[in-house]
Order: sequence, then structure tokens, then C-alpha cells
Amino acid sequence: MQSVLSVEGLVMRTAAAIAYGIDKKATSGIVEVKSTDGDTHLGGKDFDNRMVNHFVQEFKRKKKKDITGNPRALRRLRTSCEIAKRTLSSTAQTTIETDSLYEGVDFYSTITRARFEELNMDLFRKCMELVEKCLRDAKMDIM
Repeated sequence: MQSVLSVEGLVMRTAAAIAYGIDKKATSGIVEVKSTDGDTHLGGKDFDNRMVNHFVQEFKRKKKKDITGNPRALRRLRTSCEIAKRTLSSTAQTTIETDSLYEGVDFYSTITRARFEELNMDLFRKCMELVEKCLRDAKMDIM
């Protein structure tokens, strides 16, 4: 007999992990959670913000225009940065292209995965600290 799980909203990371992996294992159906941890103030938007700030400064330096007071321009740049972040997970470099970003001025730039990692190194360290703590709490080896 196959069980069916319908999940409309997941609040806990543990529940999300179980729901994601529910069809991945054909074992006894028992999932043992050895440890959980997290930082509610650390997420994808933090990484996006770093890239947005990087490109705001680049736009200011190259075009002599400050977009920090323009919510529309910031929103459009943020959308481009979110796409770039996802692209960098599978490529070494990507392009940011935003037509008429501010006052009719187009913005085109590139960012490498290495530069993205530099911009966010402290955030990556925080993530790794959480993973290492979970592994220690679960009494599992830290690579």
C-alpha cells in the first residue's frame, strides 16, 4: 500500500525535509531526525542584498547615479540579482542585464561565483557553523 502525503504549508525545516524526502527511500518509513538548528535571520535575501549593494555601488561608480532612493530601480536590480544568484549555482559567471534601470540608463555587468562568494563569505561561514553544530549535536563526523 502506498501512502499519500499532501502538504499545504510547512513551518518546520524538519517537516520540509521529511516531505521532500518522503518518496526518496523505500525503507521502513521511519525518519530519525538527529539534530536541527537554524538562524531565522539568515536566508537567501541576505545573499541577494549583498549582490544588490555591490551593483548599486558599481552603478554609482560607473554611471555617477545613485539608485538607493528609487524603490523601483532597486526592485528591478534585486530581481536581476536573484536570477544571477541561482545561475551562479551551476555556472562560474553570469551577466546582470537591466534595461533602463534608472533615468533611462541601462545597466550591464558580470559577476563570477568567486566574487559572489567573497561578498558573502561571512554568511557562508555562518551557514557552515550551523551545519557543523548540527553534526556535533547529532554526534556525527564533521568532514
